[in-house]
Amino acid sequence: MQHSFRADAGIVDLLAVCVPALIALFMGVLTFSFWMRCKGGLPKAAWFCAPLVLATQAVLFRLAYEQTSRFTSLTFEGGRVEAASPFFRKVLECNAGSEVRESSTFVTLRSGREAVALPVAGCWRFGDLEVDAEYLAREYIGRARARGKRGI
Repeated sequence: MQHSFRADAGIVDLLAVCVPALIALFMGVLTFSFWMRCKGGLPKAAWFCAPLVLATQAVLFRLAYEQTSRFTSLTFEGGRVEAASPFFRKVLECNAGSEVRESSTFVTLRSGREAVALPVAGCWRFGDLEVDAEYLAREYIGRARARGKRGI
């Protein structure tokens, strides 16, 4: 039997992903256009500002990337879990090697080399049922243990 838990991310979550990435992109375009307008190549101040601008852009893109896990949907079917988001699709096998790792911000489902991180603050829906990442982790590890006992 198949159970699909759809990520319940709304417009606010979408903005949380897009705004930092757009700010970083705007900073890069603005900085590049400033440097290109200067005559005689890059001014000396640009060589000092470049690492700061690049570091800020890297931090903003990292924040945007971390927010994308809120869009991960999970489908439990038999002995597999399919995790899909706009950026990746992974299949985790429920077996004796499956494990769950919890931190203060993420719950990570791991099977072999594949892993999916679900935000603790996230929320998923299955029909009228609304669940959190800890519920999905318990479902995953429960299926893995059940398959291990049956020897499948």
